[in-house]
Amino acid sequence: MPHEEDEGAAPGDLELGIPGHAGKSPASRRLQLYLKEKGVPFESEGDAVRININGLIIELNDEGDRGIIVQAQAPLPVGEGIPEEEARTLYYFGLAASIIGGGEYLAEEIVPGYPTISVSKPVGGLEEAAEKIIAVVEALLAVTGKTRHAPKQ
Repeated sequence: MPHEEDEGAAPGDLELGIPGHAGKSPASRRLQLYLKEKGVPFESEGDAVRININGLIIELNDEGDRGIIVQAQAPLPVGEGIPEEEARTLYYFGLAASIIGGGEYLAEEIVPGYPTISVSKPVGGLEEAAEKIIAVVEALLAVTGKTRHAPKQ
């Protein structure tokens, strides 16, 4: 469920009224509170979190036998040249991949005409996953010179 900044919510009210949506672990709750504080829209279901910052998708998922996974995904350019916005998103992807620490890279075209590149890495647990995602968001905010995310209108 999308989560936009909610002026009236207390810090502990992150989707608590929606069964299964608030983080169950302290690490997930801390991550969700951090994202809310920074104005970063996110979707969550239990401990899973999905963030979209200017086309870069960052996810935390529990993939069962693979364990806790941190993933970053970005669209690849199609056609001649790379528009500035797509180039910026690919730069953000490279930054995120370096912070995540490598992992399994995959270029694919799930939807015809819309290729993507992703990196996913199993991590030691929810705490490590939350730390990596917070580090990615901090780095993205730093390169843009912002202290808070301002989604496009």
